[in-house]
Amino acid sequence: VRARVLITAGENDPICPPGLTRSLERWFTAQGTQLESVWHAGGHGLAQVELDATRRFLEPALRRQAEVV
Repeated sequence: VRARVLITAGENDPICPPGLTRSLERWFTAQGTQLESVWHAGGHGLAQVELDATRRFLEPALRRQAEVV
C-alpha cells in the first residue's frame, strides 16, 4: 500500500518537539511513503500555512471524489 502523508509542525512545539517530528519524517521516508512536510516558526498551535498545506494536500482526493458523485 502506498500512502501519501502530510506532516505539519511548529519549530517551537513544546508538546511534540521538532526532533520527534523529524524522526517521524525519517521513518515515513524509509517506508517509501510519499511525504510532504510543512513547518512553521510557531509552537503547537495551528498556523495558516498548515491550513493552506492541508487544502493543497487534499485537493486531488476531493477532485476525484467530485468526479465520482
